[in-house]
Amino acid sequence: MLWWSIVILAIFLIGLTKSGFGSGAGLMIAPMTTFAMAHIPKYGTDAALGLLLPLLMVGDFIAIWQYRRLLSMKIVRRLLPGTIIGVVLGSLLLRWFVRQQKEVAEALVNIDIGFESVFLVLLHFYRVWRASGNLPPYVPRIWRSFLVGAFAGISSTIAHAAGPIISLHLLPQRLERGMFVGTCALYFFLMNALKLPAYYQVGLFEKISPQLAMMFVPLVIVGALVGYLVNRRINDRIFTNTLYVITFALGWYILAKGGIQLRLQIRGGAMSSSSTKVALVTGASRGIGRAITIELANCGFDCVINYLRNADAANEVKQAVESAGQRGHLVQADVGESADRRRLVDESYNAFGRVDLLVNNAGIAPDARVDILEAGEESFDRVIKVNLKGPYFLSQLVAQKMIVGSASADRPKIITISSVSAYAASTNRGEYCIAKAGLSMMTKLYAARLAEFGINVYEIRPGIIETDMTGPVKAKYDKLILEQDLTPIHRWGKPEDVANAVAAIATDRLPFSTGEVINVDGGFHLRRL
Repeated sequence: MLWWSIVILAIFLIGLTKSGFGSGAGLMIAPMTTFAMAHIPKYGTDAALGLLLPLLMVGDFIAIWQYRRLLSMKIVRRLLPGTIIGVVLGSLLLRWFVRQQKEVAEALVNIDIGFESVFLVLLHFYRVWRASGNLPPYVPRIWRSFLVGAFAGISSTIAHAAGPIISLHLLPQRLERGMFVGTCALYFFLMNALKLPAYYQVGLFEKISPQLAMMFVPLVIVGALVGYLVNRRINDRIFTNTLYVITFALGWYILAKGGIQLRLQIRGGAMSSSSTKVALVTGASRGIGRAITIELANCGFDCVINYLRNADAANEVKQAVESAGQRGHLVQADVGESADRRRLVDESYNAFGRVDLLVNNAGIAPDARVDILEAGEESFDRVIKVNLKGPYFLSQLVAQKMIVGSASADRPKIITISSVSAYAASTNRGEYCIAKAGLSMMTKLYAARLAEFGINVYEIRPGIIETDMTGPVKAKYDKLILEQDLTPIHRWGKPEDVANAVAAIATDRLPFSTGEVINVDGGFHLRRL
């Protein structure tokens, strides 16, 4: 509820700032929403940007209507040609350079915007002081408007931070406050419309339904009404000075943010040049994934810790990794979602510069055990999407990266955690069995395809392991294992048993094997008379 409350406040501020102050004042909306939605299951940071863009356009449209008789078409026409070029360039960066070094690009843009904002605000007040408060209105030339539009287009597409640039272009022109807000609204509406295709192509709208966005429109309207009342009740001088102060403060914020981002990327670059191997483990916050991650850290691996919902549990795993003397990096992502898989890989390489070991561990059980004669398609689609489609295409993404870096990497590997359900039929959870059987074939396919690049691929097939997933059937399997001789080794398997098998592969104990199945099942696979 806390995180949704922050999202609601941010969306209310869209209307308030768009109709009350125009440009720059709403720069905190994107960080607030991104931070909050990162903690909301099934959404994440990408969903925040997909939600905000249409709502920002709604806020712009309302402000255009409120100030329709005051806005300056001349100013917008001068900015627009450069903006179109800027958005096109920003979109190309988003698809090409940004795909590999998004954080570096965003950090540099933020540093530039922050520095210019602080410098130009200080320069403005210096000029006011020199002119004894009688500074004449600034009339920009066409070429300067073109350059401002181009820079705003690039920075907005990459870093969502064009507000201070436009504020510092319009404020010295001494526009009446209604004209300032209306002109900003028209300009940003057109610029955001230009950004829609680029955002669609990189998958930022995949997690946001139109119905969810429509639910928040009334909040934007209420905020716009409040903002309009605020704008009409203050005089031009207070309005202008308030915006200069806001722009100055935000300039420092953006400058500090960019500096911190760049520092982290420099550290990441140092990590990427390190000889320390890096493991990416999906579903690493609990059970088998948790045990695997901690064991890999004990073996000297830096770890990317993927999780879906439980951020607290993932942070505990990160602390355990760091206690082992290694670096941990958290990435919240649903491996069943295409955009999340791409982001998971991008963030892993941005953090460490390499992935030496992929462990496909994330998986779900059916919501209910239902006879295959009665089972529905919804559960089948859900289980296959996460348990089979996700690992298949995540392995593809990581393998492509491993191939590019195979000359410098030390025998990269892919390990998939399947199950005895790959061959043991359970007629009341057919979707789970089919997914695990598919993982077995997936392992063979990737082993055959990647051997020429020195990338070994393995399947680890756990038996009955004591985790929260098997909790509901514990009494049943206690009886089968301890009383009915289900397995030759009469005990439950532990997550650490699977982790030890992963560690043996990760530490190059099986260099002449690929496509191999490692059974960790207490002997369940043995055929006995």
